[in-house]
Amino acid sequence: LVHYPRSGASTRIRHLQYFDSLRERGVVVEASTLLPEGYVAARYAGRRLFLLGRIVRSYLRRIWAVRSVARSGRYDVIWLQREMLPWVPFWVERMLGLWKSENIVVDYDDAVFHRYDRHRWMLVRWILGRKIDKTMQRARSVTVGNAYLADRALEAKSRATKIVRTSVDTRVYEPSATSHGGRRLVVGWIGTPKTAKYLTTISGALKAACENLDLDLVFVGCGVDIRFPMPVEVVEWSEETEVATLQRFDCGIMPLHDGDFERGKCAYKLIQYMAVGIPVLASPTGMNEWLVTESGGGMLCRSEQDWVNALTEFVSDPARFAQMGRLGREFVESKFSLEVACDSIVDAMKE
Repeated sequence: LVHYPRSGASTRIRHLQYFDSLRERGVVVEASTLLPEGYVAARYAGRRLFLLGRIVRSYLRRIWAVRSVARSGRYDVIWLQREMLPWVPFWVERMLGLWKSENIVVDYDDAVFHRYDRHRWMLVRWILGRKIDKTMQRARSVTVGNAYLADRALEAKSRATKIVRTSVDTRVYEPSATSHGGRRLVVGWIGTPKTAKYLTTISGALKAACENLDLDLVFVGCGVDIRFPMPVEVVEWSEETEVATLQRFDCGIMPLHDGDFERGKCAYKLIQYMAVGIPVLASPTGMNEWLVTESGGGMLCRSEQDWVNALTEFVSDPARFAQMGRLGREFVESKFSLEVACDSIVDAMKE
């Protein structure tokens, strides 16, 4: 039971990309999607009226699907992404009957509980503030992408908690076979219009670096609504061209706020960058700090001046940063490959 179609990053990364490997391991898997194709694009385009009608129909379909699954008894394991019905109280979900099952594995790759318990409206905090804790407590097993999410599951008294790191297929994500010598260096970012807000926190540093260094900026998937004070090549995201676009980068960046929700993120951008063998620059928030420190694959930047200094070092000492890229690639191969993560998922299901 997943949230999004394949165009939704969290569903694709945490669930759908494992289907082939699961089938190779003898797991017969079917997907029931909450939201339809077109939802993600409409959301990023701000078409709220379009979304409202789609969401109502989607929730009715999900209720029917959950009731059907609960009655059928066909499935050995229900693999749930985050929650059955977002923004609906847990007691309503229980009425649908599926929580009577003892075979639900629920997965988290974001601090979605903070949507509720940190919401600005007190009524939302009162009604939904402990919903995710109840979900974690009721599930037979909880899989999470990092230690921050694992701590919340343990605090919620989950019956079993397993860290399953967000992974990439290292057979697909490979370093570029083309030499980048003899041209301006490319600093890149990949994400969605929703996460592009983090780029604005370092736009001053990027502007200063571009004015003084031979750098080009390439931002993938940020949309066209944000205006930057420096020249930027904006590339539309596509699953088919994603890896090839990343291979154009000489360095990947991941700025973040230091907030509760951000501490729950699983540093997927950094994992992608490292998988294609490039060094990374990142804010020291949550898993970012652990990943960069443990791998040796880049540098952490706390202030705007840190970002400028790091970019300056990147241009002046490319050999050092190339070594960081190699270390990052080795780290991803050992810790974040799809096959390693799939083994952990199967273990959680078998348990």
